[in-house]
Amino acid sequence: MSGGQSRILLATIVVIGAFLRLWDIGSQPLWSDEALTAVIAHAPPWALATKPIDPSGPIYYWVHRLFVPESGGPAAMRAISALCGILIIPMTYALGRQLLERKGSLLAAALVSLSFPLIDYSQEARAYSLLTLLFCVAGWLAMRAASEENATNRRWLLAEFCVVSTAALYTHFVAFLFTASILLVFPGMIGRPALRRGEVYATIAGVALLGAAEAWRIFTYAKVGSGFNWLQQCSIAECSSLLAREWLPGATTGLVGLALLALFAAGMFYARHQFATMWRSRPAALAVLLVWLAQPFFLWVFGLIFTPVLMQRTMLPSWPAFALMLAFVLGAFSGRAWLIAAFGSLLLYAGTLVLTGLSRPKEEWSEMAEQVSRTNSGAVIVCAHWKAPAALAALRRSPRPMLVYRHEQWQLVGGDHADAWPKRYADAFWLREIGLRQSSPQTLGRSLINLRSVTLLESECSDTALIKALDRLNGRLVGSWRSDARIERGSAFGQPAPISVKALEFSEPVQLRVLRLKN
Repeated sequence: MSGGQSRILLATIVVIGAFLRLWDIGSQPLWSDEALTAVIAHAPPWALATKPIDPSGPIYYWVHRLFVPESGGPAAMRAISALCGILIIPMTYALGRQLLERKGSLLAAALVSLSFPLIDYSQEARAYSLLTLLFCVAGWLAMRAASEENATNRRWLLAEFCVVSTAALYTHFVAFLFTASILLVFPGMIGRPALRRGEVYATIAGVALLGAAEAWRIFTYAKVGSGFNWLQQCSIAECSSLLAREWLPGATTGLVGLALLALFAAGMFYARHQFATMWRSRPAALAVLLVWLAQPFFLWVFGLIFTPVLMQRTMLPSWPAFALMLAFVLGAFSGRAWLIAAFGSLLLYAGTLVLTGLSRPKEEWSEMAEQVSRTNSGAVIVCAHWKAPAALAALRRSPRPMLVYRHEQWQLVGGDHADAWPKRYADAFWLREIGLRQSSPQTLGRSLINLRSVTLLESECSDTALIKALDRLNGRLVGSWRSDARIERGSAFGQPAPISVKALEFSEPVQLRVLRLKN
């Protein structure tokens, strides 16, 4: 295959991948984590980098705040992830060229283009697509640096690796395992062919120095935050099943997933001679790929020692490594056998997209908004849980006052201004709630609201103070709606939770004194 032909095919693969990632990207409303992301982005930039606000680092929040407009809808919120998801495709090809022939590199890029998990998280306003792209760039730089014989070029590549790896560390804490595993590979690559001892240890010291602040922030978060205590540590069989569902097409059940994973392992054994040849010619590239592929296992071991962190989204950055390894294993075939195996694999992944769609179901906040619009209540009360931003995002155009009840007082967080969400919610409630902002009397005011009825929104809500406050108002239930979302496969998959809408009427008008931000 000529260089011109490969460029045309790569461009076609990228266009197909871009179409899949952009198609209908704004149709589903923001779910809870996405909406909270937009709120967190309004924390002071320096506080995001130094305080235990969130387990994720500040990089994605900074980028979100810089490029996403306040008035943007779901599509605008997800644009950063979509762009990163598209860029992962040519980066996978570039990685493949460190290990494979052109046809194998194109196959790996095509597998990434058709990957359901990568498409799904390219349509989500979270950091995981950006994190995967940073993993790809860091892996490519590590492979290139270890095989570059020109000293000046090699040192520039190592310096760029330090910068990109640090960016990954400040994007999500799982990057610490990825970066550490690559840095542990480097000493074994000294002199193979030209990597120098001083360069290796300078790179390790540089990453350690640049990432120290984020490591301390994560340590502080682990001490004061809840971490992932809601997540259960999976067994080795459950881990394998989860991995198979993440990587392999059609792995809808545990047994099918384990069978497919065993088939992949058999393929790796069949390609053992190719592994031996690659280890002799490009040991650094193969070593980086293997430790990258092992990231889900490292996450599982981390959960055994510290706290469970293995989820569909935390293992997502390993997907390009799996695509490269699958293309490498299929490279053990030749001629017609390779064509059958390659196109068969692509058809299986494309068929999975046809059967499952391009993204997993999100929580039904759009239906919630439709149900709320059918009520005639004077105000909407949102349970002040971590899902409140998603409700406010869906109701951002609602003219009715939106209230939360915290610290024995009603607080107005939306409904009176067009920019009620996310900035007003962050200013009026969230930043004060986590202790980052103490609103002065000059910025806060009080007003009275007269009500005959309210609409109550709940999802995984156990706010006893709110329930008692509503009981004191003697509200009577006159209507209710509940979404049919169910958590079917466990928290590791991030399945949606049910949402309820309750219409309450009062026997006589009530007057609420509401705390609000002044204009």
